[in-house]
Amino acid sequence: MIYGVDFKIEPIQNPNLTPPPRRSFLSYGKVKLTIIGLAILLVVALAFFFMGRGSFGEGRVELEVEGPKEISAGESVSYKITFANNNKISLSDVKLSFFYPPDAIVTRDNNILNVTNENLDIGELKSGESGEKTLTAFIVGDRGNIKTARATLTFKPSNLSSVFKKEASLATTITTLAVPITLVAPPTVINGQNISYLIDYRNQSNGDLQDLRFQARYPSGFKSSQYSPQPTSRSQGQDTWVIPALKQGEGARITIQGALSGNERETKTISVVLQKKITTATGNNYVDFEKTEASSVIATPLLSVGLTVNDAIDYTAHAGDLLRYKANLKNNSNSGIAGLSFSVRLDGGMFDLSSVRSDGFFDSRAGTIYWNGSTIPALNNFGANQSATVEFEARLKSSFSGSLGARESFVKATARLETPNVPADLDIDKLTADSELVTRISSSPTFAQKILLNDSVFGSSGPFSPKVNSKTAFTIRWNLVNPSSDLSSAKITATLMPGVAWEERARVNGSQPQPVYNAGQRTVTWDLGTLPAGVGVTFAQYEADFQISITPSVNQVGGAVPLLKNVSFEGTDTFTKERILRTIPDVTTSNVSDSSASGNVQE
Repeated sequence: MIYGVDFKIEPIQNPNLTPPPRRSFLSYGKVKLTIIGLAILLVVALAFFFMGRGSFGEGRVELEVEGPKEISAGESVSYKITFANNNKISLSDVKLSFFYPPDAIVTRDNNILNVTNENLDIGELKSGESGEKTLTAFIVGDRGNIKTARATLTFKPSNLSSVFKKEASLATTITTLAVPITLVAPPTVINGQNISYLIDYRNQSNGDLQDLRFQARYPSGFKSSQYSPQPTSRSQGQDTWVIPALKQGEGARITIQGALSGNERETKTISVVLQKKITTATGNNYVDFEKTEASSVIATPLLSVGLTVNDAIDYTAHAGDLLRYKANLKNNSNSGIAGLSFSVRLDGGMFDLSSVRSDGFFDSRAGTIYWNGSTIPALNNFGANQSATVEFEARLKSSFSGSLGARESFVKATARLETPNVPADLDIDKLTADSELVTRISSSPTFAQKILLNDSVFGSSGPFSPKVNSKTAFTIRWNLVNPSSDLSSAKITATLMPGVAWEERARVNGSQPQPVYNAGQRTVTWDLGTLPAGVGVTFAQYEADFQISITPSVNQVGGAVPLLKNVSFEGTDTFTKERILRTIPDVTTSNVSDSSASGNVQE
């Protein structure tokens, strides 16, 4: 029986027998209808069969990775992986795999996991079912790095034997850094050449940071020789500097010197990792927070150029300094090179371009000095292994404007030696050699002091000129301006002279702490902690007032009365790490600024 129709086998009729009677037209019609019905039933059956097989659609399986598109380096990121089966059939052998971005640090249950991916066996995912999984990790990298997380879902439809795979990903860009790191390495290095790695960093987060450390991970072939500052610890292939605390706005430079060796055209990469200490079940551990890299290519360049300023590569300058540059040019080849030109571009808002002095041509619009064979004859035909020295100078502006921001913290000289006369065996358009020298400029805070008889806060008290046995009060006013670079451990101190009394009256113009008097040491101290960059330029200067008094004795008649001695300001530049000291001459009653009367004591 097929689809309800009976088929019977009948014997063949004997031809000698009487033929059966002729069927009527109606009988033939019934047979025809039967055949048509069978065909329809067959088509319907086939349709149901193929529809059953086609009830699965790969597009009806969903997989998505959700998370932030932009983050800060070292930030903990939560990835939400969602999946769903929107088919009318079940999925079997369902497996979810998640791949963390490169260099991610995975923690779970207060432990650091040494994993790069996670695997989850889901099993069966019925029609209409869905699920989700959330995974977290610290994302490590440099500004601009794109960190991609991936997920895959493998499964088998219940009516098929094939294994299918669904993929999804999320790209996250590191847009900000809590502690931006600038790593400078020479782009090309002659085999065995002495080089310097420079690491500059600064805390640009919204608060102070603790328990940090830097690790410099060196390329093979690098042999260190000198450091500034010395590393906290050393091991094979890397050095470590521990930073217990890094206040907001503070920064510094790490200089590493040594020789780099390798095969010609070999790329040598140094990586610097900023790590942060976290507490886990196994104790305190450091995890990667930020990471940056710089590469040098081992080469034997035909030309080389090196720069120094004031006979150093890491000279710390001050506003108003005269910078004396030397450029050391060299032909490293065994044959002469003709038609050379040399240029140096000066970048930085603190350069006083009117002060540039050289025997070359200075284009002040481009900020560039140019030399050729007319000013340096050796450039006409630079002999084999020949060297030459070019000198020039420029002075820094005498003060910071504060309007150029970070550009006022450093100046840069970029040198280029080049010629279009290239040896025939080199497939290049011209020979070049480049060098760059960045010079940091230490902060130049301004400290001023006034002695007043009358001020808007405390008013006036007592005669002036001072009189014997009569009390006269004075207001001491301190003003601070700091246009560039934060200063840490900033404070002003002064010592009261004998016979001078502290009047227990003090004020400041902002939220800074007030000056404090130590009666035992007879000192006044205004301890500011951090003096931010921009004080007195981008926002109000810091100002503090306090009152002192004298009651002159008869033996002081005719002379000025000493008031303060050892008046000084000190602080540490968080960028250059230079200790800054400003002193003011001892103060007497003759230094009163708001009276033309004599400061000498009268009877």
